[in-house]
Amino acid sequence: MKNNSQEHGAKYWKSLDDLAETPAFKDWVEKEFPAGASELEGVGRRNFMKIMAASFGLAGLGMAGCRRPKQHILPYAEQPENLIPGVANYYCTSVPGLSAHTPVIVESHQGRPTKIEGNPSYKPFGGATSTHNQASILDLYDPDRATSSSHKRSKINAYEVKDRLFALKEAFLENGGAGLAILAEPSASPTRESLKQAFKASYPQALWVEYSPSQSRNEEEASRALFGSAHSVEIDFSRIDRILAVDADFLSEGDR
Repeated sequence: MKNNSQEHGAKYWKSLDDLAETPAFKDWVEKEFPAGASELEGVGRRNFMKIMAASFGLAGLGMAGCRRPKQHILPYAEQPENLIPGVANYYCTSVPGLSAHTPVIVESHQGRPTKIEGNPSYKPFGGATSTHNQASILDLYDPDRATSSSHKRSKINAYEVKDRLFALKEAFLENGGAGLAILAEPSASPTRESLKQAFKASYPQALWVEYSPSQSRNEEEASRALFGSAHSVEIDFSRIDRILAVDADFLSEGDR
């Protein structure tokens, strides 16, 4: 509906209630526009919109802190050898597992590992890797990684951790570690093995237990019963035409 009034110009009504200016419609307008509702009549509407536009503009200036932070990239003071931005470097290494190592080639960009592939020069593996080896690269960038130590659900800093470890060392050093137990995950890392032997030498009465819910011991126990020592089974798939797997995923790590 339109009212061609020369005094105030063209005016449009939303409904008959707006035309009649009923109290119910005014209450609805005040609820929809609680601030400045009285300015929505006639020429005051234009002034109200100007004020709101200026308010939004000032709010935009105040929201500058929500922008993406600027990070200035500086050149190396001393350029590292064989490091070219945008060109990947490749390193031969191995990933320690629960009972063995997997030889791999790691792709790295500016010192950050980004991809793991099997090492084809190691014939027993034939350049293959497991799903766990492929996913291990994500451990470096996992946002849920523990970034601090805790004691009784309270965070403690590095100095408090050292104090507690030193107190345990002094408490169990006299009795050779009697009553002290270490629960660890199995690992084929030689560095971890050397630390384990050093711990047992200092605390001969301590208990060192290794456990993993995903490690299968059936193969090792069966080989010990048959041959007197632990052996691992390596399947030559090149001589196989068909495979029947019953409760064993031969393509997964550990069940071969």
